[in-house]
Amino acid sequence: MPLPQLDFLLESSMRSLEDLELSSLNRAANLSKAVRTELDDWIEERAKAMLSRWMIQHRDALVFPEIKPKQVELFEAETKKRA
Repeated sequence: MPLPQLDFLLESSMRSLEDLELSSLNRAANLSKAVRTELDDWIEERAKAMLSRWMIQHRDALVFPEIKPKQVELFEAETKKRA
């Protein structure tokens, strides 16, 4: 919703300004909830992708334990990216 014109705000009654305030706060709360939901979904998807990548990189050691696995870090790929 666009910001009201200054003339409108100056001419509005206190009740109208209070209504605008409450409406804006309600909309902001709803948007905040939507953002949190999207962020939680994003975190979940990133975690699944990271787990999948780790499984791809270490699948042989997990599926064929008789083969001596090399020492690996859980987030080996992530630590290399940060270095």
